[in-house]
Amino acid sequence: MPPTPIGIEDIALDIASDRGVWYIGIYRRGEKIADDASRSNPLITKGTAKRIAERVKKEFPHLDRKAVQGAADRFFEAVREADETITADAVCRVISSIVRVEKEMSDPPVYVVRLSDGESMVFSTRDLAALQPIALNERWLAVRDDPLDATGRDFKEIRDHLLAVAVPVDPPGPASPWERTLSKLETRIAPIPLEQDRGGLKRHGICLEPNGVLLIRSDLIQDVIVESGQNPNDGGFARYLKKMGILLVESKPYRIPGTKPLVRAWGVTPDIKDDLTDGLEGSLSEDPVGD
Repeated sequence: MPPTPIGIEDIALDIASDRGVWYIGIYRRGEKIADDASRSNPLITKGTAKRIAERVKKEFPHLDRKAVQGAADRFFEAVREADETITADAVCRVISSIVRVEKEMSDPPVYVVRLSDGESMVFSTRDLAALQPIALNERWLAVRDDPLDATGRDFKEIRDHLLAVAVPVDPPGPASPWERTLSKLETRIAPIPLEQDRGGLKRHGICLEPNGVLLIRSDLIQDVIVESGQNPNDGGFARYLKKMGILLVESKPYRIPGTKPLVRAWGVTPDIKDDLTDGLEGSLSEDPVGD
């Protein structure tokens, strides 16, 4: 923005931003007499007008500090109310370099920012939620030679732009890291004999309930989760199965006829076992705990 007179002895001010630093230029009769530099946005930071007044007073001792401070306050207020906002240099550099933003519909989503030179930056939802400047500055420096030096406020403005223009696309790999776990679970239970007697839950790890729910012993599922490289204490797999409509009954203990210890199992849709057949014989003598 050009220098704007503040109404006191030809004093004028302007605001600029470069590489994460905000500058307030102090002019008199068209000549710059000082620059006030700060990492904080002067339109938001308290005490900016007072600091400018002290700087002007230092250059021109005959001026009234309070009058200059009041004039500077009015200048900043006018800038805040103006239709054209001041955008930080880091924000301008990033947004002007963006060609396309893709939101890969994985679980959770991933944002791929395509830049004009063919390079790209990738952000997780965690990155965009935390707004840690290092996440943006590091990715920018990895593809550009000039440091960005963006602040958290800059990142927020860039993040808001990314979310506004992102185009949903299919992910290049599995939509969820739990797809591999589900595949391993299906492979694990495929050769296991299926019984309608709940004793099969203890003997083999699975059984089919009369209501059509397939019970799978919890320790079997935990083993598969570990084998697929996931944390068995993470509830993500259960949430994934529920989201996919596979998990019908969350993990809970079941009574097995003739066995004192309860056996914990998950209730899932029977179609995850390929060789499921009709006409299975067997009976249940007791209901599951809590039913």
